[in-house]
Amino acid sequence: MTVASDFPVYDADNHLYEAEDAFTRHLPATHADLFRFVEIKGRKKLVVRNVITEFIPNPTFEVVAPPGSHMAFYAGDNPDGKSLRELTGDPIRCLPAFRQPAPRLELLDAPSTSGCTTNGGTTTRGGSSPRPSSTRAFSTRASPSWSA
Repeated sequence: MTVASDFPVYDADNHLYEAEDAFTRHLPATHADLFRFVEIKGRKKLVVRNVITEFIPNPTFEVVAPPGSHMAFYAGDNPDGKSLRELTGDPIRCLPAFRQPAPRLELLDAPSTSGCTTNGGTTTRGGSSPRPSSTRAFSTRASPSWSA
């Protein structure tokens, strides 16, 4: 969806869909078992601290919501009272621009967006937060992959 504006637009919810090993490959040894994947009824699920989480229903991001599909939901434009899933519509296959540097830069160079922020993070219950370790592991993986 492209909307013309007289001001710069920054995407504050820009999604980079991580590779499956983004949070596990570079975890410190003390957190080696913090994240893992299991298969249940033919679908991969994310396990955090030995608890299966549904926080990310599709943690491999093979299919994702189309960009902009949640716009009406967050704008409060939902006169029929549809759920977020109903408003999302049909998912799309994850595009190369959502995972790889060259197609991503091409997408970000589109005239409709002046810039973006990309943030990752994981929330869990109980114990100390895994966020510092997971963010460090993700950044370690992302740095060589996304550096020019």
